Amino acid sequence: MENPGTVQITPAYTSVTNSDVNIAFVVALQDENGVPYGVLGIDVTLNELSEQMKKQQLTYDGFMEFVDSNGVILISPIAEDINTNYTEDESYQQVGNYENVNIEKNDNYYKMTYSQESWGGHFVAYAPVADVETQLNRTLLSQLLVSMTILLFMEICGIIFIELYIRRPANELIGALKRSYATITPQKIHLRAHGEFRQFESQYNQLVDDLHKRETEVKKIRNVATSSLSYLALLRDQETGLHLLRASKYVELIAHAYNELFPEKAISEIKIEYMVECTPLHDIGKVGIHDNILQKKGKLTCSEFEEMKKHAFFGKIALETFVKDIRDEEFIRTSLNLVYSHHERWDGTGYPERLAGDAIPIEAQIMTLADTYDAITSKRVYKPAYSHEAAIESITAACGTQFNPDLIDVFLKVEQKMKEISIEMKDHDLTEIGGFEQGDDQQKSSE
Repeated sequence: MENPGTVQITPAYTSVTNSDVNIAFVVALQDENGVPYGVLGIDVTLNELSEQMKKQQLTYDGFMEFVDSNGVILISPIAEDINTNYTEDESYQQVGNYENVNIEKNDNYYKMTYSQESWGGHFVAYAPVADVETQLNRTLLSQLLVSMTILLFMEICGIIFIELYIRRPANELIGALKRSYATITPQKIHLRAHGEFRQFESQYNQLVDDLHKRETEVKKIRNVATSSLSYLALLRDQETGLHLLRASKYVELIAHAYNELFPEKAISEIKIEYMVECTPLHDIGKVGIHDNILQKKGKLTCSEFEEMKKHAFFGKIALETFVKDIRDEEFIRTSLNLVYSHHERWDGTGYPERLAGDAIPIEAQIMTLADTYDAITSKRVYKPAYSHEAAIESITAACGTQFNPDLIDVFLKVEQKMKEISIEMKDHDLTEIGGFEQGDDQQKSSE
């Protein structure tokens, strides 16, 4: 479409739903780089436009018509002239021209023609000669005043029409879509508009409802799958399910505190949601470890520990099979990072890839901290539960070696809340015969 950003008028056409003859006001939308990306339009019946035109009062008790580029009269207070061919009256003689306004005269009327290129046509205003010349006789500037008055009136009408029926609804629609797009999932929009804009609002909101329903169902299916996989790991590792619940709580708490302390490196809300959802899967790879290692009560030998370290790789392989049909790349990336990298250490001495520093995904770093705290403060068959204070001492001592110094600052900010979670969700009557968590694997191998 030519001239993006300007309003243009289409040729008259018959409505597909009734016998009305309409014209459409359309405008091409363009982005900040001037590239068109859509078209907005609104159609109006010729009769309605003409009725509105009758209500307007022109100077000297005149009237006005609009003729499109094909020479068809689209707007006229004379009903018989609407949607008929405009015929030049040879009795008119030109008396002047001012910019885009051409002034002609016959015995009865002055005719002023104003070309509006962006609308693809021109306005024609008629004023009785007697009234006009009476005023012209009073001042030498009357001709200029008549032209300017009509021109101003036509411009104001055009501005008001565009503002009320096109620009204001269009801006409201664009703003609503931007607000909807800024959220994690699209939201419904509400417009103060009519016609096509209101129809678009209804259809868009129906799509949002359908999307939310499908997203809810997908999330339920995914939660069932992750819960089933994590429960399978629990059965092999003989841990209590409260460990997984506590770890999820710790991960959520630490992630939000991290955002508060380091807003310039904030983790997105959807990523935090996935971190919490995938926390129970962090040790899923232990289903591939032999029972004589997984359930051993004493210290692991070096070879046994090397075998235990393979659970990160086993977990990655299992999870890649699980997520292969999932299209959410953020969920896939977050879950794989949690499972595969939560034994990496800040100084690069961890496993399986010996990643160091910021090369370790932040979700894996947070998982490591949460899992280590729970391993220290929870009872195991080979050790008692140590105090919250002992956990603080052990974790802060590993600042810069096992843990990111920034995360130690976050940990100290929320350690009291973590203590409350630990007490509230404390294990009772543990029946497991062995268990290894993130902290357990390394602790047990070195004991």
